[in-house]
Amino acid sequence: MRSVTVSRHCDVTVIGGSAAGLAAALQLSRQRRGVVVVDDGTPRNAPAAHMHGYLGHEGAAPGALTGVGRAEVRSMAGRCSPAGSWLCTAATTAGSGST
Repeated sequence: MRSVTVSRHCDVTVIGGSAAGLAAALQLSRQRRGVVVVDDGTPRNAPAAHMHGYLGHEGAAPGALTGVGRAEVRSMAGRCSPAGSWLCTAATTAGSGST
């Protein structure tokens, strides 16, 4: 497998693109912060067929929520790494301000 390094300016890099990471990225994006979500595509709840206790998504498949969450983050100008990628370097410039 070949590694790819991606450089982007962002205020926050969220490691982990399941429910909690996407929820954090969505809130940060709503506050006009530059956000990159980095995920390797292997959620901890991979063996689970259904999710429980997540408001509005009782019994949903974990992958379905991830897809909806990624779309919501992107709608607020957040960026999600492609599933299966891992390395992301956030390049910042001193005094550049937010994106």
